[in-house]
Amino acid sequence: MFLGVLKHPALSFDTRMARINTNLLMLALFGLIVPAVFNFSAATERELSLEVSVVLFLVYVASVVYTLVSGRSAVAEAGAAADPSALPAADPTAGAEAEEPGWSRNKALGVLAAVAIGLAVMSEILTDAVEPAARSLGLTPLFAGVFLLALVGNAADLFGAVRFARQDQLSISIGITVGSSTQMILLVAPLLVFFGYAFGQPMNLLFSKFELVALVMAIAILQGAANTGFAFWLGGLMLMAIYFILGFGFYFAPPGH
Repeated sequence: MFLGVLKHPALSFDTRMARINTNLLMLALFGLIVPAVFNFSAATERELSLEVSVVLFLVYVASVVYTLVSGRSAVAEAGAAADPSALPAADPTAGAEAEEPGWSRNKALGVLAAVAIGLAVMSEILTDAVEPAARSLGLTPLFAGVFLLALVGNAADLFGAVRFARQDQLSISIGITVGSSTQMILLVAPLLVFFGYAFGQPMNLLFSKFELVALVMAIAILQGAANTGFAFWLGGLMLMAIYFILGFGFYFAPPGH
């Protein structure tokens, strides 16, 4: 948002999808708070985490269906309701350019699968390299996992988000960043609980108090930014300020907090 506005002062984005994603994050936050605020036995915590994970996973599936079906219908209706006279004249050469062959479906799926496998291997290598580096620098596992590893692991997403924002496509940038957070909390976290339950590995949705406070702060400021519909450089600067404030907190947070 900060870098995009520097190049495009009138930068705006689609508030509809931004609000949907932030509301999904808020719903997921409720699911994380319930196991954390009550003192349950270990068995109850696992069972509760499993039940909450099922709900979060179903919500994620429903959100995907909504995006693919209802979202497409809304776009089509909006296009049909538009004033045809306000549209630019058709370019006779546009059809030829649009018909240029691209990747086939099988090729695109193959490339996507190969990239996913490559990223999984690189993530494992990166994790093994970051852990000893963090210990040698005196960083706590909490800070290394939440900030250092997350920052390096999401470098491609961050560069892509900045690139699209600089191209006056902030909606795509928000979709990349907020959408990946939604996938982590609604899809990846429940899947980890499912696999842990299947393989007898204790996994739950228990987060520390400071982690929950950080999530509440991040989602609250994100909802405020999503309701505006336009970007300004001070707003981007404030979002980065929140990030650094949380980073300082995680750096000095004692274990177990």
